[in-house]
Amino acid sequence: MPDSWARALRVQRASVTLAGRNLFTITDYSGIDPEAGYLDGEAQVQNDFVAQAPSTYWTMRVNLSF
Repeated sequence: MPDSWARALRVQRASVTLAGRNLFTITDYSGIDPEAGYLDGEAQVQNDFVAQAPSTYWTMRVNLSF
């Protein structure tokens, strides 16, 4: 954030961070979770039948230095 915004909030410094996780898949994997990472017995075939897809989420962090 600009120093003028920090002064308006009566702090020395201020910052905002926005992050997203699991927003999209960039591969052509057709299963639920490409990161399931376990194999089905000796068949050596990836099985994600019991896997739940990872959630998509956003986080926002505000840091204020007094």
